[in-house]
Amino acid sequence: MWEHTENPLLVLQSAHQDQIDAAAQDEMLLQALAEWKKEVNEYHSVQPEFSSLDPKKNLKSVAYFSMEFGLSESLPIYSGGLGMLAGDHLKTASDLGVPLFGTGLLYQQGYFRQEIGDDGQQRETYPFNDPGSLPVRLVADKHGHWLRVRLPLPGRTLYLRVWEARVGRVRLFLLDSNDALNTPWDRGELRSAKSS
Repeated sequence: MWEHTENPLLVLQSAHQDQIDAAAQDEMLLQALAEWKKEVNEYHSVQPEFSSLDPKKNLKSVAYFSMEFGLSESLPIYSGGLGMLAGDHLKTASDLGVPLFGTGLLYQQGYFRQEIGDDGQQRETYPFNDPGSLPVRLVADKHGHWLRVRLPLPGRTLYLRVWEARVGRVRLFLLDSNDALNTPWDRGELRSAKSS
């Protein structure tokens, strides 16, 4: 599964309990996880360069909007150059401590994946981006309810669900319209049916 998805969350969700139990006894794996956790803690404990500048001159917050963010294979919401550039901006902002947050879209279908069939012909597949198998979590409002952005449109209101992905110190907010409060057209169901 890792070779097909490169998505650690999906691999863990798909693992059988006996595989997880065996992994919990694997000393090499436990040592590698401990090293990874140590590196993450060290990363977050170091004061980044930007935050050490004169606070009177510091930016309070920077919003970075992009149609796609290339962060990893496990979050397939990018196709190439623009997404990779936007993802690198978020990663660099995290390393430097720039108070930046990203805003983009959580696409229901990522860009197509190429597969070669037994007959040697290329086939395109359009995997569904199930938020439950992606490294994102829902954003709650102050009452603990799912945060939704209301967008007034002619004759209707579009509701956008808000998800969050963490990129080191930076927060990336992703919006999607696949909400039961929206019409099938606004949820993308009719377009998906026509394209398949």
